[in-house]
Amino acid sequence: MIDRPFVYLAQTNPVACDLEGNAKQILDAAKRAHELGAGQKGVEIAPMSLTGWPLEGWLEREDFWMTLEEAIEGLAQALYRQSRDGKVVLVGAPSRSEGKINRSIYVLISGEVFKRIDKPLQGGCVLENARSILNHSGVEVNYCFADDLTDESFVRALKADGVGLVCALDFGLFDSGDCAKRRESMIVNCAREGIAFAVANQAGGQDDVIYEGRSFAVNCKGRETVRLKAFEADEGAVTVSNLFEDKTTALVREPGRYETLFAALVCAVRDYARKNGFSDALLGLSGGADSALVAAIAVEALGKEHVHAVMMPTRYTSDLSLKLAKDCAENLGIDYRVRPIGPIYDAAKSVLADDFAGTDEGLAEENPQARRRGLLLMALSNKFGWLTLATGNKSESATGYCTLYGDTVGGYAPIKDVLKTDVWEMLRTYNVMKGREVIPEEIITRPPSAELKEGQTDESALMPYAELDAILRGLLEEGKSEAELQALGHNADNVYRVIELWLRSEYKRAQCPVGPKVSRAMLGRDVRLPLTSRPSFRKITHRSAKTLA
Repeated sequence: MIDRPFVYLAQTNPVACDLEGNAKQILDAAKRAHELGAGQKGVEIAPMSLTGWPLEGWLEREDFWMTLEEAIEGLAQALYRQSRDGKVVLVGAPSRSEGKINRSIYVLISGEVFKRIDKPLQGGCVLENARSILNHSGVEVNYCFADDLTDESFVRALKADGVGLVCALDFGLFDSGDCAKRRESMIVNCAREGIAFAVANQAGGQDDVIYEGRSFAVNCKGRETVRLKAFEADEGAVTVSNLFEDKTTALVREPGRYETLFAALVCAVRDYARKNGFSDALLGLSGGADSALVAAIAVEALGKEHVHAVMMPTRYTSDLSLKLAKDCAENLGIDYRVRPIGPIYDAAKSVLADDFAGTDEGLAEENPQARRRGLLLMALSNKFGWLTLATGNKSESATGYCTLYGDTVGGYAPIKDVLKTDVWEMLRTYNVMKGREVIPEEIITRPPSAELKEGQTDESALMPYAELDAILRGLLEEGKSEAELQALGHNADNVYRVIELWLRSEYKRAQCPVGPKVSRAMLGRDVRLPLTSRPSFRKITHRSAKTLA
């Protein structure tokens, strides 16, 4: 075979329901494929590339389905008018059949829908789809969804039908590891049968999910020969030798865990802001690790000139916090201002003085400080149209160690699915990536504190974060029971306390802003409890909700 482009991969970054804008992305990619000479055989466009995903309630509306049908027909005709060749273009979009919603691959050829390949939104592979669909230059080709290739029986059926190449569309969500495992399963199954395959994945952020991109091709010997960029729109040709010859190809270095996680969060903030019309972001900068990380993410996502930070001290704010916040802002090059909240906090206390007379000070005096900060941030957001970024992490959210309408306010929460120990590691990684100490080392090493009262530290109120996060990983991501966690060596009292705090604080998580999923067990999405529950299989000391707010 002459080494020529055989398949063209195009991973797009669609916006949910923007059928016109998404169709333009598809047309532009197909045009570039044609100009490169890569479009004669096939162009793979990412799944749900026409509609975006998830679509939530749009799937219940008849006007959506009517418009989608027209858009698919119009796209097929526009693709043909654009190049007047017989290339195959694979486009992903939902479909309906017998009252059920499917994810579907529309095979567009010569201005028409040649074939539609359906798969239930929830369900395993459809074996009847495991057959040759077209012959390209003597190669039998199948079109399917990438997760079908993780099923050994599906791949064996492909081999039995003489398939030599699979063009697959993928829903590869970034989830800190599962994508890599699924990819390895595809490679092993297809290499066993000597089948080459190319996978087009979606890229970019959509609300609380991140599509990892990294579309790729693997030859018939199981060697990865093409890999596109992570987290952003990208395109590339896959040649005959990439698919059918056993050649080693130099691929771009895969970044480490924390560099990848940071890039995923940057993608999430960038796309949430861009797709919702925000040019600038705002956050409270405290001199602590969480807000420093969110500030760094915002700078990489939007540019330093579009990030605004506010330090809002009280009498409990240390001089060190003031210094570190200022140093961090200056190192990042962002807009920074100091707005003391003492006067408005004191005014609130004065209004409530008669009501609080004769009572001991506690959370009712501490939490209004966080709420006054939230008030200022939202006022600035309203005035200037900036997106407020909440700075809370997963460790705090899981245990309810946060203040409703205070540090939880915002339009987007970039690190809500990131444990505290991972926050520290990402800050260290960020400094390495930048080649200098952008985030002051003392922000990473100092004991974290909300500074709502004298001598307060997070770990004295909870437990050491290393222990807390280890328990949370086992509890949430691995689904371990109380007994199993104790068997791993965790202190029994600590395990019981973490579970108790988690069960009590669902009502808080239900009122927190949306943020990106980066683990297998995102609170409020993958792990959700009833707001009102009383699990009879656990002995829980019930307390009034007012002590937890």
